[in-house]
Amino acid sequence: MAGNQVAIREDIMEILASEESGMLTSITSIPRVYFLLVRFPDECWESAGVLLLSAQTGDRDFKTPWALLAARLGPDFSPKATIVAMRWMSDQGILKFELKKDPCEIRIEFEGLFFPE
Repeated sequence: MAGNQVAIREDIMEILASEESGMLTSITSIPRVYFLLVRFPDECWESAGVLLLSAQTGDRDFKTPWALLAARLGPDFSPKATIVAMRWMSDQGILKFELKKDPCEIRIEFEGLFFPE
């Protein structure tokens, strides 16, 4: 899905472009968090509009979903600021996110996100 075109509903774009989204935190750009989430690699998408980050185990390491999220967002986004941004977007109806402990997953469902063919 990351390589495909993405369409975002107009009301979602207006919320992301609002003055409020820019004032929520001086550290994190909420629209930037949103767009970086939307651009996750194809293998992270459970279905159209649903991003699923699962813990990954390797030969020598274990990566939590939060570590995967942090790696994708980059060093400009602290975990606290990312959670603030995601909660704000959830409160605005832009996305829903669910943290699961067993298995260790983060599931993000986007409202108004379409992948036209």
